[in-house]
Order: sequence, then C-alpha cells, then structure tokens
Amino acid sequence: MRNRFARLLVSALVAALAAVAVLRTMRLYYVVDANNDGQFLWNDREAYLFIGRTQLGWRMNGFDFLYGLTANYAGTVLPVSNKHPSVTVMRYSSAGLEMQTFDNRALGQYIAVENTIYDGMVGRWKGSGFQPTSHAEYERLGEAMRTGLTMVGWQESPHILHRAEPETRFEMTIAGRRIAWVVKRRDELREIILEGADAPVEPVWHVDSRSQRLSRDAYERRFASSPRWSPER
Repeated sequence: MRNRFARLLVSALVAALAAVAVLRTMRLYYVVDANNDGQFLWNDREAYLFIGRTQLGWRMNGFDFLYGLTANYAGTVLPVSNKHPSVTVMRYSSAGLEMQTFDNRALGQYIAVENTIYDGMVGRWKGSGFQPTSHAEYERLGEAMRTGLTMVGWQESPHILHRAEPETRFEMTIAGRRIAWVVKRRDELREIILEGADAPVEPVWHVDSRSQRLSRDAYERRFASSPRWSPER
C-alpha cells in the first residue's frame, strides 16, 4: 500500500511538473479594439470625419491566460502588453472621398476657426497630416475660444460610435451634393457607409471589437509600429 501511494505521488508530481512546463512554454496572442469613437465636422464645402481607434494587445503564457480568466471573473483586467492608437481622417468634398490613417495618435477634440481645424490646443490639420500649432496660432485659438468665434460656419456631431440607436444617418449637402453617412452599430460591430453622388456603396470603415486570437507573426505585424514595442525573443 505504501509503495502504491508513493508511485501515485511520484506520478502526480511528474504530471504537475509537465503541466507547469506546458503552461510556461505556451504562447498566446490576443488583440481587442477599444475606445473607438468619431467626430464629424462639416460646412457647405467639405465634411471631415475623425475616427479614433485603440488596439490593445496581450502576449501571454499559460499562467497569464489562467490569471486573466480569474481576473476577468473578479472584475479586474490583465495588464496590457501593447497599445496602438490611430486616427483615421476622412474628407469629402467636390473631389470625392479622401482617407488617411495616422498611427500612434489618439483621437482629439476637433474645433474649427475659419478654415482651419484644430486638435484642441495641441495641433492643427494641414490637409495631409497634423502639425503642431505655433505660438501665434495658440494665442489666436485661445482668443477665438474665449470670444465664442470657434465653429462659425461649421457644424459638428461628436461621439458617433457610442450612441444607443442601432443606426444613425448624418445627412448634409457638400459642394452642392446631397450625401448621407450611415453609422451602424450591432453588438461589438461598427460600420460606416457613405451614400450619395460618387460615393462607394460598400462600407468605408468598419471595426469588430470582439477579442481576437492571433498568430505570433500577425500579432507582431499589428503592433510593430507601436510606441515601446519590443519583439518577443
């Protein structure tokens, strides 16, 4: 009996050590889209849509995965391994739809003064990208905000991805053309469709915020341009 118990104990210990080795060498890679939102700015000549997207990534072994399950059950979150913010800028004008994406930039609060769009007090939109504001522009913007001269001739609609209704239409006339942006929301899915003259019939933007498991290569491609990125050895 004693020998049998000893053999069972040794077998259990070996199995436990094997399980520990498997959990330590296991590698899992997950990504979640979080903090997605957008803001419209438009006048009678052009319409802008600024969309912020933040991708959160987790590189973990088996122990991290088990901890993440218990942490989620307890209402806490496993620390993020990587973070990749970006802003997509869409501009619709008489020339049609233009779209650019800027990595490692968070969504701002955009305001217009005359024909210039500012990202709060920290930058301005210059057609092909964001530029820092000069001291003179900073003073000018501050004066416009104090005297209520921002957004003159412009309209805005913020938080377009965080509304309760499943579908929202934003209709506007740009350069004499009647267009509509349709924002659809279903569970973790978001998509934006542009309807009107010379507009594409397919969604111009979409995101799925459900957790995705990736291969190591796909994960590294996703976050290679992120701040403080370090490839796994």
